[in-house]
Amino acid sequence: MVSMISLYQTFYKEYSAKYGPKTCILLMVGKFYELYDFVDANGETTTSIRSAVERMNIALKEESNKGPSGETLLKAGIPEQTLHKFSQVLSQEGWTIVVVDQVKDASENVIDRKVSRIISPGTHTEIGGRGRTTVAGMYCDWSCSQGREGSQGTYGMSVFDLSTGDIFSLETKSIGEIVHMVQVYNVKEIVYKGPDDPSVRALPATVHLSKPLEQAFSSPLFREEFFQSMFRKSLLPICQALSLPFPRRPVLEKGLCTLLQFVREHFPASVATASAQGEAQGQVQILRHLLHTPSNYLQVNNNVLEQVNYINKDGQSVLTLLEKTRSAIGSRALRERMLRPITDDTELERRWSDIEWATRMRTDPATDTKITIDRDLKGLYDLPRIHTRISAGTPAAADILQVFQSYTHVECLLDTLEETPLACPPELAAKIRDYRQLFTNTFDERKAMARDAGESIGFLTKEAGPETSLLERKELEITSSWLATWNTFCKGVCVSAEECAFQKKGDGDIQFECPRSIAKMVVPSASSTVCPIKGLSCELKKSGPLVVSCPQLSSCIAKLHDVHRSIEVSLRKELYTACDLLWSSLETIQQDWMEWLGYVDCTVTLAAVAIEHTWVRPTISTRLDIKGLRHPLIETAKTRIAYVKHDVALSSAGTKGWLLYGVNASGKSSLMKAVGIAVLLAQAGSFVPADSMSLQPYRSVYSRIWSHDNLWAGLSSFAVEVGELRDILEGASDRSLVLGDEVCSGTESVSATSLVATTLEHLDAKGSHFIFATHLHDLLKVDGFLPRPGISVFHLRVIRTLEGKLIYDRTLQSGSGSSTYGLEVARAMGLPYAFMERACEIRKMIGGEGLQMQQSAWNSDIFKKSCELCHTTIAKNLDVHHIEHRVNGGDNSPRNLIVVCNSCHHKHHAGELEIPPLQQTSEGPERISLASKGSERQSQGSRTVEEMEAIQSALHVYKGRPPERISAALQLDGVSITIAELKRFIRKT
Repeated sequence: MVSMISLYQTFYKEYSAKYGPKTCILLMVGKFYELYDFVDANGETTTSIRSAVERMNIALKEESNKGPSGETLLKAGIPEQTLHKFSQVLSQEGWTIVVVDQVKDASENVIDRKVSRIISPGTHTEIGGRGRTTVAGMYCDWSCSQGREGSQGTYGMSVFDLSTGDIFSLETKSIGEIVHMVQVYNVKEIVYKGPDDPSVRALPATVHLSKPLEQAFSSPLFREEFFQSMFRKSLLPICQALSLPFPRRPVLEKGLCTLLQFVREHFPASVATASAQGEAQGQVQILRHLLHTPSNYLQVNNNVLEQVNYINKDGQSVLTLLEKTRSAIGSRALRERMLRPITDDTELERRWSDIEWATRMRTDPATDTKITIDRDLKGLYDLPRIHTRISAGTPAAADILQVFQSYTHVECLLDTLEETPLACPPELAAKIRDYRQLFTNTFDERKAMARDAGESIGFLTKEAGPETSLLERKELEITSSWLATWNTFCKGVCVSAEECAFQKKGDGDIQFECPRSIAKMVVPSASSTVCPIKGLSCELKKSGPLVVSCPQLSSCIAKLHDVHRSIEVSLRKELYTACDLLWSSLETIQQDWMEWLGYVDCTVTLAAVAIEHTWVRPTISTRLDIKGLRHPLIETAKTRIAYVKHDVALSSAGTKGWLLYGVNASGKSSLMKAVGIAVLLAQAGSFVPADSMSLQPYRSVYSRIWSHDNLWAGLSSFAVEVGELRDILEGASDRSLVLGDEVCSGTESVSATSLVATTLEHLDAKGSHFIFATHLHDLLKVDGFLPRPGISVFHLRVIRTLEGKLIYDRTLQSGSGSSTYGLEVARAMGLPYAFMERACEIRKMIGGEGLQMQQSAWNSDIFKKSCELCHTTIAKNLDVHHIEHRVNGGDNSPRNLIVVCNSCHHKHHAGELEIPPLQQTSEGPERISLASKGSERQSQGSRTVEEMEAIQSALHVYKGRPPERISAALQLDGVSITIAELKRFIRKT
C-alpha cells in the first residue's frame, strides 16, 4: 500500500505542477480507479483528494497509521466502468483528470502503470453530445506587428475536433477573427504560447497560458518532421498534404504545433501516429487539415454574435431557438451555417429557395414526405464520429450496428429526395451506394448483433475476415461437442436442453448454465453412480440458474478461452486491414456526403422554424428594407402583451443611418438588435422574423453594444469602447452595417456627444448603414451635424398617464422625443417617494430653476422661471413674449411681457392659444381672457375631445388638490391650461 501512495504522490506532483491544484489522479488498481493521500503533521492533505471526492460525491475512507510514516491514510475509488461518469463531474468544473492505467504482460500480470489519458474540459470526447468536441492551440508573434499602438501582433490558431479528426487553422492579425473562430467551432479549451496578451485571456473559452514553444519549432524542417509524426502518411509532401499555405506561414504552423503538442500530451497512449502500413494506434485520429477562411464569409466584428444575443453561452439565444435539428450531423452543420453568414447572392437565393420548397412540402397535407424525411434524419447516428473509429481500425460491434441503421436511412433519403431541390448530386449518390456495398461486404450485421449481446465472436464477413471465421468455426465445434454430450444426458433424464447455454460473466469467466426448473431431474442423476458424464456436479444457489461443471466441461471451457483470445487477436489484425480498405474509399466522399446530409437537415429545420414562427423569405435588393420587423426572442416570450412591429429602411441613395432615442426600457436597443439579427439570419440563408425583407448582402457587420471593463488588460469600459470604435472607423465601408447602443456612455456627456457626432458623420461619408440607440439629446444641437439627408432621427413612444403610469406604446415616431424621462422611469420602478421628490428638485435646478434662472433681455425684472401658461420648468425651452407686439406699439414693461415655453409660443402664433393679460383676482394675479373666447362654453369648445377627457380625468383623480398640482399633471400628458381656466373647470364640477 505504501508503494501505491508513493506512486500516486509522484504522479500528482508532476501533473499538478502543469495543470494547477484542480488536478485529479485516477490510479487503476485491479478493477478500480483509486485516489490516495494522507494527513501530514499539520493536519493538511498533500493532494486535491478531499475536493475531488466532494465533487464526485463518493466515500472517503480514513485508515489510521496506514500512511508512509504512520499517518492517517485517505482512500477513495470508483469502478473502472464508471470512469467517465465521475470524471465528467470534474471536467465540467474545469478540472484536469490524469488517468493512470495498468500495463500487463502476456500472463495478465501487472508490470507497470502509465498515464493513458488526460481528460480536460475540451478533450472529454465521451460526453461530447451532438456538438463538436474541440480544443485549440494558439501562438502569438509580436515581431509580426505593424507597430500600431494597441496592436497584438500576429496570431496562429488551430482548432481540433477530437470526435471527427478535423483540424482547422487560421493566421490573422485580428483578435475579432479569433473570437469568431472560437464561436463557430464551439471551442472549450485553448492552450496558448506567446507573450501575455489580455485579449487572449478574455477569449470565451478556458485558456491555459503555457510555457513558450520550444526553439526547435522555429526550424521549418523540424516542423515538417513533427507534422509527419502526427498525421496519416501520404505520398504527397507533408505541407502539400496538409494544404499549408505557400509561401510558408511560420505563425500558423507554430499554432498548429502548439495544438498537436497538447493533443499528444493528453492522449499519450492513443494519439494517431500512423505506422508505415497506415495502422493508426488508438482512439484519437487526426484525419484532415483545413484552412479557416474568414474572407469567404460575412465579417462579424466586435463580437457581434454575442452582443445581439445571436448566441449566448449561459442563456436563451437565437441559435437555441433554431437548434431543432434531427441529427448530430445537422446540429453541427446548423451551428456553422448560422454563425458563418455568407455574401454570395446566388448561394443565398439557393438556400432561400430550398427552404421555401421545404415549407411547402411540410405544409402539404397530400404528401407524407415530411414524415419520411424526419424519420430518416432522426435515424442517423453520428456518422463522422463512427467513421473516425473506422479510420483508426477500432470500431466496436455497436458502432457497426449503428452504421448499418444509418446507411439504411441514407438510402431512403437518396430515394425520397431524388428529383427535388435537396437531391444528392448523382455522382456523389453513386459513390455513396458503391461504398455502402463495400461496407456490407466487409461487416456481418448478424454477427455484430451477437457480439454486442456478449458473444465472443467477430463481426467481419467470411471474405473480409477469413482467419477470424476459421476460429469462429472452431469455437462452434468445441461448444457443439459439449452440447451433444449434454443433450444426450438430458434425454436420458427426460428434460429439455434447449435453454442450457454457455454464459460469459463480467470477469471473463465462462459457465454452463441451465434453468432452475430442470434441477429436480438433473441433480439426482448427476450424483448417481451410473451418470454417463464423469464427475458431473450441479450448483444451485438460492437464486439464479443451475450451474453445471465436470472435467469434460472444464476442458471445453479452457479451449473456449484459448479460442476467444485467438479470435480477439485475429479480429484486431483483420479489422485494421478491412478498415483501411473501407477508409480509402470513404475518405474521398466523406466531406461531400456529410455536407449534403447536414444541408438537408438544416433546410428542413429552418423550414419548420419558419412555419412555427411565421418567418418570411428575404429577397435581394439594392437597399435594406424590412417591413414588420420582430425580435425573434422577445416575440416568443410567454406573455399576453402584443408585440409592436417596426419598419426599417436604409439605402445608399437616401437615409443611410438612424439615430434612435427613447425612454429607458422603451425597446430601442431591442429594435437595433432585431435589425442585426434579421441581417445575420438572412445572410446565413434563413427566413427572417418580419412581414417582408429585402437587402443587399453586407460584407461586414460591426457592433458597439456592451460596456464592460477589460480587467485583464486594465482597461476601463470607455477605453474598451474607444478601441472598438477605432476598429469600426478603420474597417467600415459602403457595404457595412454598424450597430451602436449607448456609444461612449463611459465618459462625460460633452466628449460623448462630440465623439458620437463625429462617428456618425464619418460613417455617413463612407456610405455605411448604421443604427445608433442613444440618450444624447445634445447631438441635435451640434452645429452642422443635423439635419442631413443621410441620417434620420426617431424615437420609440412612451406615454405617461395622469396617474403616473408609463404606457410603453413603442411605436416608431419621428424626432428625438422628450429629453427628460429618467426620473419618470425611476418613479415607475418604485423608488421611494421622498427620494424621487428630491431628485425632481435637483432636476429643476439643473434645468434652470432657482439660482440658475435667466433674466429676460427685454426687462431685467422678468426671470425665465417657468412657462406662465403650462408651467413647464425646462429653462432651455423658455422664452419671453410680448403680449402686445412691438410692431403694434407694445413696450418692454413687465405688464406686456410673459414667460412662455416654445410649445405654447408656437401654438399662440398658430392661433391655437390665447395669451391674456395678468389681472388681479381674489386668489391672486391670474391671466383671465375676457375676449370672445372668454366664456366657459367657448373655452371648452376650443379644446379637442382628448383634451377635455384628460382634463375631466385629472379633476377626478386629483380632486381636492391645488390647481397647480392638477395643471402639472396635465402638462405631463401634453395638455396646456392656465390656472384661471382650470379653476373655471373646478367650479363647474
